[in-house]
Amino acid sequence: MAPLKETVSIGAPPKLVFGYLADMGRVPEWMPNIVEAERTSEIESGEGAELRVVVNAAGRESSGTSRCVEADAPHRLVIESTLDMGLTSTITFDLAADGRRTDLSATVAYAIAGRGFGRLMGNLFGDKLARRDIAAALATLKERLEEQQAKKPSRRRAKTT
Repeated sequence: MAPLKETVSIGAPPKLVFGYLADMGRVPEWMPNIVEAERTSEIESGEGAELRVVVNAAGRESSGTSRCVEADAPHRLVIESTLDMGLTSTITFDLAADGRRTDLSATVAYAIAGRGFGRLMGNLFGDKLARRDIAAALATLKERLEEQQAKKPSRRRAKTT
């Protein structure tokens, strides 16, 4: 299946966006359909960080793992996931600074193992579901990061007279 790509502009600097994405323990905060997540690596953030996950995929719960396989702060992050139901995916996040904003592109490549009706249905509806999920994830990520950014005190000091 051809990779899917979604882009969002986030009102936060790339360093903050990258740090949030790279913190695997925060994935359930912004990624839809994650029912349960538990860190299984000693590494909390960045390359090598791994989670055991339970995901609601197409109305069915499936267990698996998500692992950060590439981290080039604050420009690029790659997360690979494998679910017991035969779904594998790779999400590549590319970040670019635009002033105090970050342009974030997420490219999702996925495959559904198996044969027969399940694979046919996955191929027919997979792109639609994957696009919906990544758009929801990016919208949630944007909302959380912009809320976090708004709570930060301004670096400018008020003039005292």
